[in-house]
Amino acid sequence: MMKRTIEPYKVVFLLVENFSMISFSSAIEPLRIANKLLGENRFEYQCVSVDGKPVFASNGLSIQSGTRLEDLEQPDQIVVCASDHVETLQLPPGTGAQLRKFERHNTQMSAICTGSFLLAEFGILRDRECTIHWEYEKVFSERFPDARLKKAIVVEDDGLLTCCGGTAPIELMIRMIGRMIGEDFARAVAEVAIHHDVREDSLDQRFDLRVRLDVSNSKFLACVRAMENNMENPLTGAQLSDQLNLSPRQMQRLFRQYTGTGPIKYYAKLRLEAARTLLRRSTMNVFDIAMATGFNDHSNFTRKYREHFGTVPSEDREAFQISAAKPDGSA
Repeated sequence: MMKRTIEPYKVVFLLVENFSMISFSSAIEPLRIANKLLGENRFEYQCVSVDGKPVFASNGLSIQSGTRLEDLEQPDQIVVCASDHVETLQLPPGTGAQLRKFERHNTQMSAICTGSFLLAEFGILRDRECTIHWEYEKVFSERFPDARLKKAIVVEDDGLLTCCGGTAPIELMIRMIGRMIGEDFARAVAEVAIHHDVREDSLDQRFDLRVRLDVSNSKFLACVRAMENNMENPLTGAQLSDQLNLSPRQMQRLFRQYTGTGPIKYYAKLRLEAARTLLRRSTMNVFDIAMATGFNDHSNFTRKYREHFGTVPSEDREAFQISAAKPDGSA
């Protein structure tokens, strides 16, 4: 009996300038391992760029594409690979239209690391659930309020797959392989990749607050969590005390013990750091950034920013943009 021929599943990686090499490698390697275990090219994969030229990753290495996006034949899946400074990319005007055309013709759209930023820019994530690297969560939410951002490792919405950066794309691809070929085979791929921990979609991308701060006091952690969840409309010291059933004196003592400063100053530090992220990774004006991080007085925001970072917001943004434009990312 003749062996039934199965058409290879064609995956295209769209690489944009400064893409994440670790995320790209984590996405492509499970496909290679699957082919190795099957003894055939069940998955075909290639890299393309918007102009067909080599693309530099954020680590300075380049990948040869050889094919322009517009010359691409209809693939089964397109994976958009990006990383830092995705908000500054200036792609050809037709890029979004080309991707939307592929999706209309049943190409599965995917994004890894900050690739979701580009899909949202092109209108592909409107009213759809998605995720992005945690460093871009605040910027993404401010820029694309019509996308339903989730703090998750992998998110699927009506066939559209997005995942955060780092090694999370291994998870995305192993799950896809499991659906196509079987869970037992997917586990075999994971074992070769030495990927032993299957993570839940809802798992937070970042380490638990207890690990990040190296503190185990539940009252203190609950207070910091409340601060992180209320940046735009900051809680007062009295509101924090009431929420946590702590007296102001107890709260002061906790923060002095674990941060060396008082709760109000610590809260301001968190908001200023969030403001700096927005300043560097978005085109929002300084006034809107101040409002988004709970500083209703512009002059007070500028003064606090200078005290904390040693420079005013506009100069900090300019210096960051200059460093981002250098090939090696140096300041």
